[in-house]
Amino acid sequence: MRLGRRVGYKTAITSRAATVNAGVGAGFSWAVNKIQCRPTTPGDLLFGALGGAFSSLFSGGSRTSLSAVEDSASEPITFPNHYDDPATLAKEIADAAAAGVAPIGAGTQAFGRAVADGGDYLWAVGADGELRIISDVSNDIKHSVLFNGEQVQGAGSVTFQGGKVESIDDQSGHYFPWLDDSESFLRSGVDAFRNAGVDVPEGAIKKTEW
Repeated sequence: MRLGRRVGYKTAITSRAATVNAGVGAGFSWAVNKIQCRPTTPGDLLFGALGGAFSSLFSGGSRTSLSAVEDSASEPITFPNHYDDPATLAKEIADAAAAGVAPIGAGTQAFGRAVADGGDYLWAVGADGELRIISDVSNDIKHSVLFNGEQVQGAGSVTFQGGKVESIDDQSGHYFPWLDDSESFLRSGVDAFRNAGVDVPEGAIKKTEW
């Protein structure tokens, strides 16, 4: 179903881009004739419109057309911090510091030790795809600390055991997905851990039914 919607979306975008570029092409033909003091015939407009439309279909469309919207469809979906208040964020960061914990980026030695030693952590994937974790030592540790309250692709909890993910979920009070995008919310974390070289068995993935 999601594939069908995506194909239909891309087809609609391409059609809209062709329509817009057809108008641009016709207008360009009129402008050229105007500059050259030549009358513009219906044939000139048709030729310009066809040229603009086919440029979308065969060359991917102009960056100035609606085909640019299609490119944005491949950008990752991000979700806001629903407790987006500077005073609240400052307290949450202070609470983490008082507990002696801080964000750990994937690919660092500290990240490798966390996975190897095991334990419970919060995770989040930033808007740029970076994975960070923080030790879940108390209820005072919040997901917002991981990226200073910025938007994320996903967030949740993860437990490491035996050098791999024992369980991973998408539970977060600060970040949660819209219903249509709930699949990507948890999947961003699963993919990020796997890309970081951490084994995530399918049975370890615990998706919330939003």
